[in-house]
Amino acid sequence: MIIQTHKERFCIDEKAGGNNGLPSNPPQPPKANNNKGKRTDVNRMGGLVLKYFKKRLPILTWIREYNLSMMVSDMIAGITVGLTVIPQGIAYAGVANLSAQYGLYSAFMGCFLYCIFGSSKDVTIGPTAIMALMTQIHAQYGADYAVLLAFLSGFIILSFGILQLGFMIDFISVPVIAGFTSAAAITIASGQVKSLLGLTIEHKSHLHMGIVDGWIDVFKYIETTKWEDAVLGLVCSVILLLLRALNRTNWFKTSDSPAPGIQTWFNKLPAGAQKVVNKGVWFVCTARNAVIVIVCALVAGFADPGCLDIIDAKKDMDHHSNITVNGSCIWSLTGRITPGLPPFRPPPFSTIEDGEYKSFGAMVSQLGSAIIVIPLIAILESVAIAKAFAGGKPVDASQEMIALGFCNVFGAFVSSMPTTGSFSRTAVNAASGVKSPFGGVFTGGLVILCLQFLIPYCAFIPKATLAAVIITAVIFSVEYEVVMPMWRSKRIDLLPAFLCFLVCILYELEFGI
Repeated sequence: MIIQTHKERFCIDEKAGGNNGLPSNPPQPPKANNNKGKRTDVNRMGGLVLKYFKKRLPILTWIREYNLSMMVSDMIAGITVGLTVIPQGIAYAGVANLSAQYGLYSAFMGCFLYCIFGSSKDVTIGPTAIMALMTQIHAQYGADYAVLLAFLSGFIILSFGILQLGFMIDFISVPVIAGFTSAAAITIASGQVKSLLGLTIEHKSHLHMGIVDGWIDVFKYIETTKWEDAVLGLVCSVILLLLRALNRTNWFKTSDSPAPGIQTWFNKLPAGAQKVVNKGVWFVCTARNAVIVIVCALVAGFADPGCLDIIDAKKDMDHHSNITVNGSCIWSLTGRITPGLPPFRPPPFSTIEDGEYKSFGAMVSQLGSAIIVIPLIAILESVAIAKAFAGGKPVDASQEMIALGFCNVFGAFVSSMPTTGSFSRTAVNAASGVKSPFGGVFTGGLVILCLQFLIPYCAFIPKATLAAVIITAVIFSVEYEVVMPMWRSKRIDLLPAFLCFLVCILYELEFGI
């Protein structure tokens, strides 16, 4: 039996830590590292933010791999596209009933902004024939309406993109779009016959039957045809079509079994000469619009240097009846174009029309359904082009909307009319070997150089030449090849296609779509 004294018991309790043998400072459970958890949340949030910005700013993805070799390829492609968009821009301004400079104002801002927000390396944003035709109805009230339409269209497109409404593209009827595109192409080409033949139409028909009115005017005033314009326009059309066809042949391509004729002769040349000839033919065919416009402008400038003074005198005669004009021009020329860059300023939210003040509400009321129809057509064109050149990769339609929206919103600050993706220029861009959206910077830069330094020389471009450029560009947009597949697969699709086509042709494009 062990007997503990009071002193021994006290010592045992002290060693045990007191409190009836319990430790005086019991071990605490490990505390959670709140700072580490916060850091994880911050990192996760930062990763999500970075992923979002990469998605909405595609430039952040491809700029890290950009190099000098890619820049050279982009420069070649960008300049080639620039040589295409300059004559087209001047021509499309005429389609929209705007002064020639507005076509060039519309051709550079979209190039810069799509480089930042665009997801396709091939797509080029700028004036197109369909956008010009849709703008024409409202531009007759003044250029301010066209600029405001670009701003409102861009705002709506941007809103659709931010709200992730890209999926809506899949619900648009393909037959309806085919009917609309074909009708628009025929309407545009029909409207250029007057300039192609140099007709003088004093009183236009007002039957309100679409292209029928235009063709009635053509046949009614066919005796006013200016043979110089007609010959020039037809010759330019034939040359442009031949160059387009030449670009699709294998005549100037190396082959182990060349076809007899030109290709056999080409393959007998030295390797260096083959490369030079191949690139030269390709460049002339690809930039055929610019080549034909420059050649015709030079011929007109040297053959008829005093024509611009005659044009100015005729304008003065329209305002002062006591002025007489002696002499005439060989060809109908574009005339003087306002030189220099447009001022960077907000779009017009009010205007003066025929001496009367028009508020923002009055302008919007005048634009009417175009505020919805033009954004819809712009989205369809741009997204369809991006998908066509995506090479099977998925296309983020919402991101394309955001890019197109920014292009139009900021384009309105430099007096641009509504713009969208151009199929013909995108094809040129891809064929030229573009490597990234940075090619658009060179295209926009070339347009700015033209506005700043070359505009005085553009005054000598014959109208018949511009008409030939437009007609030969749009006639291939008539989608006749889709009729037979629809007939074989689903004939009911032909009903909305032809209904849209006929309404657009015989009435108005807006109601057709």
